Amino acid sequence: MPPEDLNLDEEGKAGKGKFIIMIVGALLLIGASVGGTLYFSGALDKKDEVEEKVLAEINPTFYIDLEPEFVVNFAGDQEASYMQVGVQLMTRDQHFVDEAMKQMPVIRHQILLILSNQKFAELKTKEGKDKLRTEILNKLQEMIPGNPKVPGIEAVYFTMFVMQ
Repeated sequence: MPPEDLNLDEEGKAGKGKFIIMIVGALLLIGASVGGTLYFSGALDKKDEVEEKVLAEINPTFYIDLEPEFVVNFAGDQEASYMQVGVQLMTRDQHFVDEAMKQMPVIRHQILLILSNQKFAELKTKEGKDKLRTEILNKLQEMIPGNPKVPGIEAVYFTMFVMQ
């Protein structure tokens, strides 16, 4: 007969419970490791790339070159006296290209007004140029509204930026 302080049934149950907890913990650790690896390697972002490729195939990219370049004078005592900027607009629908061409005098006028109100000190930084590009884009999107899936004017690009 076994001694009374040796109760194998309770220890056997406790041992099985600990074993199950260890197995579940190991599986959680493996799952977290695989998930973290997929997340940080960018494998989960492939869906966005596929959606962008499909969108690009459905809606090709059109660029509108606003020629001639814009030339504006800086007002007051600033380090530079004038600025020359080449601008291109991007859209994904021929309809918006046609609409922009119809409104080209108004588009150029609005861009000239925005450019003429700039300060040299702000524009010599990348942040200043990005702010200017965003300001022009917002104004053009007001003028040529798109739809929820395709904005009228999707982007504004500076193809030349000279300040002297």
